[in-house]
Amino acid sequence: MTDGWVILLMLLAVPGVCVLVYAVIVCWPQRIPKDQSVSGIRQRIEEEDVDG
Repeated sequence: MTDGWVILLMLLAVPGVCVLVYAVIVCWPQRIPKDQSVSGIRQRIEEEDVDG
């Protein structure tokens, strides 16, 4: 390959990798902390009702 093709390939590959990394970061599922799940919130509300 000539130098021109290598430069063209790099100009296409670098933004492609950046877009891929960004998509993985945005789409990766996040774990919900235990106390912020539906069951955790429900348990806190029930405990507050019993206390108050």
